Amino acid sequence: MDLKKDRHHQKEAEGRVNFTSSQYLSRVKIFLTLFVALIVSIIALLISTSGVTYTTLITAAVSSVLTYLIVSYIYSHSQSASLKGDTLIFSSMKKRSSVMSVSTVKKVKSRCFLGLCSTFIRYKVDGRANWIYIITLEMPTSPEKVINQALEEKIKRQIISRVL
Repeated sequence: MDLKKDRHHQKEAEGRVNFTSSQYLSRVKIFLTLFVALIVSIIALLISTSGVTYTTLITAAVSSVLTYLIVSYIYSHSQSASLKGDTLIFSSMKKRSSVMSVSTVKKVKSRCFLGLCSTFIRYKVDGRANWIYIITLEMPTSPEKVINQALEEKIKRQIISRVL
């Protein structure tokens, strides 16, 4: 599928394809805040209905630790992604951006279910393996297809440059 004709991928500049919306990271922050608020409310409800006992305190402590681990894991691994030409651009919650060639991608998989697509991208930079996980709305052309198409185009350009 031709990327230039695909209306569902947002384009900021000529040839740039965003896999996530511009508010993706702020929406993840809102989700995490609501998730923490829900867990705190459930713990408070548990303590208020059952009273303060060792069991409720242990349950509250374990729930708090698990919630912290889940939230910190999602926070540290959430990234937005876009593709411009044969360059991948990743932005994280910590405001760090990574720019790398599409040829660093070792594996990309997209799965769609109930209108949501989850995309797993594994890449290797400076001898270190990294990965990101993106959840987006279902699109006619998945990030997997777009990245694979960009990889194929880069390989074709390399072959043509070697021949010339």
